[in-house]
Amino acid sequence: MPSVTFIIHSPAPYHVELFDALTAEGSIDLSVLYLHSREQGRQWSQPALEHRAHFFDRQGSDAQEAFDADLVVIGFANHPLSRRLMAERTRLQRRWAFWGERPGAHSRGLTGKLMRRWRLRSLRRSSAPIWGIGQWAVDSYKREIGGEREFRNLPYFSDLLRFQNDDLTTEASNRSGLRFLFVGGLSERKGADLVLAAFRQLHAEEPEVGHTLTFTGDGPLKESLQKDAAPLGDRCQFAGFADWSQLPGAYRQHDCLVVPSRYDGWGMVVPEGLAAGLPVIASDCMGSALDLIRPTLNGWHAASGSLASLHARMTQAAKNIPLDRAAWRSCARHSVTHHQLEDGVTAFLSAIEAALTT
Repeated sequence: MPSVTFIIHSPAPYHVELFDALTAEGSIDLSVLYLHSREQGRQWSQPALEHRAHFFDRQGSDAQEAFDADLVVIGFANHPLSRRLMAERTRLQRRWAFWGERPGAHSRGLTGKLMRRWRLRSLRRSSAPIWGIGQWAVDSYKREIGGEREFRNLPYFSDLLRFQNDDLTTEASNRSGLRFLFVGGLSERKGADLVLAAFRQLHAEEPEVGHTLTFTGDGPLKESLQKDAAPLGDRCQFAGFADWSQLPGAYRQHDCLVVPSRYDGWGMVVPEGLAAGLPVIASDCMGSALDLIRPTLNGWHAASGSLASLHARMTQAAKNIPLDRAAWRSCARHSVTHHQLEDGVTAFLSAIEAALTT
C-alpha cells in the first residue's frame, strides 16, 4: 500500500471530510501534516479527525513521515517546511505533487509574481504534477509555471448530501418575494458591501414585493452594514456566524444565494448552495462559480466588484425564480450531482495513482 502525505495549512472541515473518506476507502496509507492547528480568523469548531494527522505547530510534532512517504502532496507552499520538502523531493527525484488555488489571491501584480517565482522555484524546476483547485487555477498555473508536467482540475469536495432538501413548502412556492442569502465573512473581499447596496436598490424599485436579505457570517464590516441596513427594517437580517453543522438549516430557509466575492480561489458556498437547491449569484472571480454555475440555468455570474452587474443579476433572480421555484431548485441540485464527496475520492485516487506511476 503506497504511503501518501498531504501538507495542509490547517484542518478546515472540507479538508477533514475528504481525508477521512480517503482513509476509509483503504487503498492508500494516508497521513496529513497540518502546519497550523487552526486558521486565524476562522470560527469553525474543531472537527473530529478520522485520519492519521500531525500538527507541526504543536510541541513534539514529527515531520519525518512527510520526508519518508512515497508521495508528498504540498497543499500550502508558503511555509519553510513546504519549501524544504519541495526542494528535497526535487533534488532526490522523489515523487511529489502541488495542490493549490489560483495564484495571486493575496499578492497580485509584479511584486506578487516575483514572490511566487521565488516561493515556487522548486516547482518550476521539477516535473511534479500540478493539481489546480478549479479550472481557473489550472489555467493560471499553466501560464505562470508551465513545464512538461501533468495538470489536473482537483477542487475541494465535501459531503453535499447533508445540504440536499427536496421539500418546497406551499408558503415558499406561493410567496412573491425572494429570500436572498449571503454566507461568508462580512468583508470587502467577500463583497458583503456590494450585496447590501444592490439589495437596497432592488428594494427601492420594488418596495411592495417583500424581498428579504439575510447575512450569515461575521466580520469587520458588520457594524457599518448594520447601520446602512437600518432603514430596511426587518427586510434585512443579520444571523451571525453559523458553524459548519448549522449551514444546511440556513440554506433551507432561503431562495437564492448571493456571494459576489471580489476574489475567491474556490468558494465552498457555491456547491453548498446549489446542493441545497438555491440558484447562486456569484462573481466571475470565484473558482467554484466558474466551474459550477451555468448562467440562467442554475444561477448567474456577476462582474467582480461591480455593483451595477450584481444589481442586474439580483433583479433577474427576483423576476425569474418565483415563476418556477421547483424547476430552479431541481436544476441547482442536479448541477452538483457529480461533485459529491465520493466523486472527490475517485478523482484524488486517480491523481495519486498517476503521480506514483509517472
